[in-house]
Amino acid sequence: RIALSAAYRELEQGERRHAEHLTQLLRAIPGATVVELSEPMGQAAMDNVALYPDGPDGHPLPAGYEVMAQVVAPHIRELLPEPVRGLVAIRHGENNFRVWLTTKTGRWMVPPEPELLQANGWPMEPLKEVRERDIAGLPILGIMERDPERFGPQSRQL
Repeated sequence: RIALSAAYRELEQGERRHAEHLTQLLRAIPGATVVELSEPMGQAAMDNVALYPDGPDGHPLPAGYEVMAQVVAPHIRELLPEPVRGLVAIRHGENNFRVWLTTKTGRWMVPPEPELLQANGWPMEPLKEVRERDIAGLPILGIMERDPERFGPQSRQL
């Protein structure tokens, strides 16, 4: 065990007070989610995980970011909407829409051709309107073609 100087202990206590005060302020924000990272980071350090580089650079190493991501990810997942599957429309301007076919693996851009949707077996009915952020994490796979097995409402991709 390493003996810490009084000055270091005083500095550590001051930092802890500042962190607790900041945490209280953040928790007071309506709808805010505060995720405590000091315990998981401390445990990783005790397990000899190299979290930070030697020297003055205070940014974590990839292993440090990995610990943070593992702790924060479940909290972020709770805030995300359920994945959207099928045909969706995203509004661009007052009367303009971009149509996408969203699947398990990504999204396909749908050309503005109603006959292509009909040829793939989609009924001509109003599309579900979503926000860009609802599908932003889905990779763009290409442009929809005429292929009902691949792009139709009964496709296994959905």
